[in-house]
Amino acid sequence: MQITIDIFFILLSLCAILLCAIFIAVLILLTKNKKSTNSGELKFLQEQLNFISQNLDSKLSGTQNILQKNL
Repeated sequence: MQITIDIFFILLSLCAILLCAIFIAVLILLTKNKKSTNSGELKFLQEQLNFISQNLDSKLSGTQNILQKNL
């Protein structure tokens, strides 16, 4: 029981770190391209963020299902 809760918190921490890194990358790209905004790059970045968000949601959902079964 303790191990599954620890794994859940580790995954949650990794997700938080990943989201922070993505946020920082977006800020860097936006400030870098402040003078000349390329909509193609921003669209690609948005697609990547959507993909990561969907992936993260599915993994967290799977983890939640496993924890519910164990509890």
